[in-house]
Amino acid sequence: MTKTEIKEYVEKAMNAGSCCPELKEACAAYLKNPGKEEAAALLQELKEDVCSIDDCIAFLGSDAAAQIFGDGQAAALKAAEASKAAGGKYCTCDACQAGGALLDNEADLLA
Repeated sequence: MTKTEIKEYVEKAMNAGSCCPELKEACAAYLKNPGKEEAAALLQELKEDVCSIDDCIAFLGSDAAAQIFGDGQAAALKAAEASKAAGGKYCTCDACQAGGALLDNEADLLA
């Protein structure tokens, strides 16, 4: 993954509506100064925050997800199950998709 692609994925994660405040901060710090220390901190935060597809499916089947997604819960669950069937590893939300791409290219981020 090129440095330009890394920057694009960091921006996608940071700007996703599903991005938590801690990850937003780590993304912003990396974008401000894309050094090794910031990359390591960003990777640590990604490892803590990016959900697996199995965790995503479990959440989407919960009562909490029903309260959040309302009528969209069934569609979100169906999309996550389809993602898993197609080999997806990460939650289907925008933050996890971008964060997962960064995790899959950890060596490039640290280079």
